[in-house]
Amino acid sequence: MIKNETNIVWKSKDFYLSSIVLASKQVPLLELDRSENNIVTFVFSDPKKLASKIIEDHWARKHKSISLDLIEAIKQLKTRIHER
Repeated sequence: MIKNETNIVWKSKDFYLSSIVLASKQVPLLELDRSENNIVTFVFSDPKKLASKIIEDHWARKHKSISLDLIEAIKQLKTRIHER
């Protein structure tokens, strides 16, 4: 978790964990940071610090995302990665 001037953000380089966070519809995606060669970092606005809890619940099999939401999140992130 990184504090930005006006925003608390959560960052991840993990595509699928980022997809799970995005599919939750609780933590909005702010941007894709491409500053590290060809590696994309997903940056989410997370003022309520929910992303870590969503991932924790996912690994404990407590987080129930609707499969269509997850598929849509995966498609959205792939589109964002490949757009230029």
